Amino acid sequence: MKRLLTFFSAAVLALCSWAQSAQDFAARFMESLSGNDDVKCVTVGPKMLNTLADIDDAGSRNGLKEWTDGVKSIRIVTSQSDSDGLRKDAVAMLKANRKRYSPYRPKDNADYGDCLWVRKVKGKTVELVYVAPHSEKGFMVMDFTGRISDGFVENLMMSGEE
Repeated sequence: MKRLLTFFSAAVLALCSWAQSAQDFAARFMESLSGNDDVKCVTVGPKMLNTLADIDDAGSRNGLKEWTDGVKSIRIVTSQSDSDGLRKDAVAMLKANRKRYSPYRPKDNADYGDCLWVRKVKGKTVELVYVAPHSEKGFMVMDFTGRISDGFVENLMMSGEE
């Protein structure tokens, strides 16, 4: 009985640690701000992404469906207050988790500073975290999960320049 209880306890601990490791950045960040009602998080899941893609002009060459191919979900964290403090907290949390997240550096070595971070599994990007720069009026983090390609990141950055 004692061995069974020890095994069960170890299994529960392993499952809990696996569940926590599966959390994306937005979930971890929101958890760290549990008492701050000024910060909001909206999740756009696969069903909503598909619905939006179907609404998009099906004949366009670079339609939404093509652009978001491989993206599983998008979480958008926003706040209109304390944007500088929240931005510092978000970047500090990313830096503190260097084993999990690293700054995004595309093949052409362009530097996006501390705005873009990636999480890779087996050499493939599975999460992209965008922390809006200080120049933005409010605080915003966009957290993309799924199969993230360099092409997706380049499209994302070009759409922000328009």
